[in-house]
Amino acid sequence: MSIEDQDYIMRQVQLLAKGIGKFLDIFSIKQILMLEHGIEDQITDREIETIVYMTRLEEIQTSKNLTREELSRETGVDSTTLIKLYSNEKSASDEELEKLIDYVENEQIWIS
Repeated sequence: MSIEDQDYIMRQVQLLAKGIGKFLDIFSIKQILMLEHGIEDQITDREIETIVYMTRLEEIQTSKNLTREELSRETGVDSTTLIKLYSNEKSASDEELEKLIDYVENEQIWIS
């Protein structure tokens, strides 16, 4: 898959995560992507989860008015890594994703 295709897919996941993705699980998001954009096995579950949880994390950061460094301390994820995750330059490792999920699930701000 070309870089342009990968960027397009990542943007579509972000749009879903910012909209109805708040109320959908990863499987549902992937199903929507497959139906609407013909995306099948072009993006991993971890990549989808990273994008979804980074989108939710961004909402928490905004609502709590946190700097990147403060967010890094609260989540336990390095601030340089957060920048790369926000920009989709990388997917979260298992450990990073676990920290993000725990933090977001504990905050629950993204639901409101």
